[in-house]
Amino acid sequence: MRGAGSGDRGARSWTRLFPGTRGTAASWVASMMTELTEQMRAVMQPTHEMVGNISSQLSALELKVVSMDAKLKKQVSEVQLALKSVATNAELVALTERVVLLEEHMSDVRAVLHLSDD
Repeated sequence: MRGAGSGDRGARSWTRLFPGTRGTAASWVASMMTELTEQMRAVMQPTHEMVGNISSQLSALELKVVSMDAKLKKQVSEVQLALKSVATNAELVALTERVVLLEEHMSDVRAVLHLSDD
């Protein structure tokens, strides 16, 4: 197995097999490297642009979510206050009914007391 940096050895093996082609092999390797680099750029550039676009869209989406979260929390607080108000009103209604009953009872007691005074 050949590891990294074996390009020179490959070129030397090539020239051993095909003497007189040393310059040709080196230029062929350089040409292949240039072509591979260009192909990699052709693949990487659109991918890089796509990732950049996705990143900016995610940032915008994150801001929208934070804004919506704040609005929803405000609405929840408003609803909670309204519910507390309703509960307070319900308690007032119950207390008012008790007061009315107490007033009726006191009126009955007064009527009884007036009867006993006669």
